[in-house]
Amino acid sequence: MAAGTFPIAFRNWRTVIAFLMTQYFNNRFKGTKLSVFIALFEPLIMICTFYFLKPFLRIHLPEYGTSPLLFFASGVLPFYLFMKTSRAARRNSGRGSSVPRIQDLDYLVSGALVEALTVVVMLGLVFVAIYYLGGVEQARPRNIETCLAACFTLAIMGLGVGLINSYISAYVPAWGRFYRVAARIAFMSLSGLFFIVALMPYYIRSIVVWNPLAHGIEWFRVGLYGPQYPHVTLDIEYPMKVAPVALVIGFLLYQSLKRRYR
Repeated sequence: MAAGTFPIAFRNWRTVIAFLMTQYFNNRFKGTKLSVFIALFEPLIMICTFYFLKPFLRIHLPEYGTSPLLFFASGVLPFYLFMKTSRAARRNSGRGSSVPRIQDLDYLVSGALVEALTVVVMLGLVFVAIYYLGGVEQARPRNIETCLAACFTLAIMGLGVGLINSYISAYVPAWGRFYRVAARIAFMSLSGLFFIVALMPYYIRSIVVWNPLAHGIEWFRVGLYGPQYPHVTLDIEYPMKVAPVALVIGFLLYQSLKRRYR
C-alpha cells in the first residue's frame, strides 16, 4: 500500500468502526428501560450490593484505603472490563458481513470497543463521584498511565478469551451458558476483587497468583493507590504475556471457524 493511501484507508476504516459501534450500542442496549439500566449499570449495582451487604456477612476480608466502596470498585470495574469485552467477542464472532467493505473483524473490534469504553467511562464516573461527593482523596489515581495500561491489557485478554470461547461454543453449544456462570463464580472468587491478594493466607494466595486476571486487577490498584499498595504477588509481565497469546490463539481459532462455515 502506497504511503499516500494509508491515511485514506485508515480514515475509511475509522468511519466503518464508528458506524458499527453505533449499531452495536443500539442493538446491545435496546429493550425496556429496566433492562437497559441493568445492562449499563450492572457493575455499579454489584458494587453497591456488596458494600451494603458487607456488614451482615460473617466474613472479614482485608481491604485497603479509607473507602471500602472505592476498594470494591477498583476490583469490580476492571473485572467487568475483562468480562464484557470477552462477551462482545463471543457475541459478534459468529456473524458474517453481508457488506463487501465491512470485514468480520470490524464487528469484533467495534463490539469490544463499545463494551470497553462503557466500563471505562463508568469507572471514571464512579471515581469522580467518590472523590467529589464522598471526599475520598484516594479516588484520584496516583498514576493514571498505570491504570490505563492495566485496563488495556485486560481488554485485550478479554477479547482473546472471548474468541476462544466462541470457537468452543461452535462445537459445544452449551459451553456459552456454562462459561457465563462458572467463569463469573471462579473469577470473582480467585481474582482479588474484594480482598488484597498479598495479605491472603498462603494456601489461597498460591492459587490466586495463577490467575492473570488477578494480576491485572492488582496492577490497576497499584496505579490507583500508588506503590505503597501491597503488591508483592504482582507480576506485570504475566498478564502482558497472556493477553497477546490469548488474542493470537483466539484469532487463529476464529479464522478456522470462518473456514468451517464457508
